Amino acid sequence: MSCRVAAIVSLVTYYAIVVAFSLKPVATLLQNQLAGVFFQIFESYQAVFLLVVLPFILLVPDMLVNFAWRTFFPSPADVLMRYYKLHPNEDLPLQADNLGSRARVSPMLSKNNESS
Repeated sequence: MSCRVAAIVSLVTYYAIVVAFSLKPVATLLQNQLAGVFFQIFESYQAVFLLVVLPFILLVPDMLVNFAWRTFFPSPADVLMRYYKLHPNEDLPLQADNLGSRARVSPMLSKNNESS
């Protein structure tokens, strides 16, 4: 989730800076030839595709790999986060196994089994 938020924030920041530098008051301070160039670029549909649509399309494979990795090969932290998301008010019993420093989530103990 945080990767997607960071990607979207970086894209929004990029476009905000490009638009700000293309505005007449800022462009005259930096370089007079920059004034309005960004808006002239958008007169062509290819530029719209390359500057707006393509970055989002290029982020899709990264998000798919991240989703697949967390779904099919979750780390112990991913398992715990998923568990806490589904069961926010329950404690999680951990049990060590033969994986060394890794811990796996044991089946949840029922309230009846905990008392005995």
